[in-house]
Amino acid sequence: MIRSRPLAICTLLLGTILLTGAMAGRAPRAVAQPALSWTTHIGTFTQTPQPFEHSLYANVWAISLSGDSSVGTTCRPPCDGSMAFGFMPEDLARVIEVPGIGGSARGINDAGDVAGFYGPPGAFRGFLLQGGTYSALDFPHAKQTRLFGINNTGTIVGDYFTPERRAFVYTGGTFTSLELPDVFDACSIGAAAINSDGSIVGDYQIARPRLSCGGPIHSYIRHSDGTFTAFEATADASATVAHGINDRGDIVGHFTRSDGRLHGFLLPGN
Repeated sequence: MIRSRPLAICTLLLGTILLTGAMAGRAPRAVAQPALSWTTHIGTFTQTPQPFEHSLYANVWAISLSGDSSVGTTCRPPCDGSMAFGFMPEDLARVIEVPGIGGSARGINDAGDVAGFYGPPGAFRGFLLQGGTYSALDFPHAKQTRLFGINNTGTIVGDYFTPERRAFVYTGGTFTSLELPDVFDACSIGAAAINSDGSIVGDYQIARPRLSCGGPIHSYIRHSDGTFTAFEATADASATVAHGINDRGDIVGHFTRSDGRLHGFLLPGN
């Protein structure tokens, strides 16, 4: 297993990254802390406006490769369900209506195609918004399906439950399970993002003796040539979860240390 030491960013969950280094995510606490130092990969934090009046929260999960559009999840009182929304070039923000309960938009490409999921927890269904038309995308015979990333060729990645969590790639109208090599000893696998050359990032959980799952969480990259590399944000990370990858190969996500605190990380592509 390759152990890398990218820059840690306290209390941030980073969701996506552009070639320019621009990122999106959410901050559980204020990020204005004078002790933080930055590299050239990270510039100034900019707080996005609340997408709608009286929004209780807003999580921006993904930015299109061009940087023109972003999507996420918000909630308005009485907050009885989440709503998918997007910051689009033609307007500041608009609701992304999904045909069901709740909604979470997790991926967008330069064509404006949006991937995500909706429904109650435990019964999520994937959706694709393409050319103004919604399609439900469910992995065959799965208990639930979630779509997370979509690239400019329209290839989608996500996970499904059978009840075990497994990763998939959806392209050309066909779902294909994404399997890690046996050496990873994975019992739970998810796919979070895919870039233009087909490189995929996600996370997996290691099996524990006498338990079906529940071991440490690590992240992986599936390179465009089909090979896999595992990585951890830091050597002392108890969990590392990758969320986004750009065409340069830069990866962002979050990790947890033994004290339970969440931190963001950037792993440069080089």
